[in-house]
Amino acid sequence: MSAPEPSPPSSSLILYQTEEDGQGRAAAVNQALVIRNWMVGGWIVEFEQTGKERAKYGTRLLESLARNLAERNMKGLGEPRVLRDCRVHYQTYPQIRGTLTRELPPWIHTACVLTMIGGL
Repeated sequence: MSAPEPSPPSSSLILYQTEEDGQGRAAAVNQALVIRNWMVGGWIVEFEQTGKERAKYGTRLLESLARNLAERNMKGLGEPRVLRDCRVHYQTYPQIRGTLTRELPPWIHTACVLTMIGGL
């Protein structure tokens, strides 16, 4: 007696799995963008503004950085408004630093910063 052939998966099961995979990918992309924006904000505050809450008056820091990032094809970072939001994100959620240091290998921080400034 031969084993019965497996029945093909139902369309509802395929649809459920596809939706679940899509939600997982969307969550991963969202998490990556949150981390990227927080790190960009951290770079602006800690290095460009030397730890001060705001840039020196009249330097047009965010405009200059946005232009530089746009020239380097850093998608989504070519507008001063976005960089301003990144800076606020970094200042509002300092606890992200603890999450990153627990979850990511130590070299990733250096690699991200070097990539942001064009060193990689």
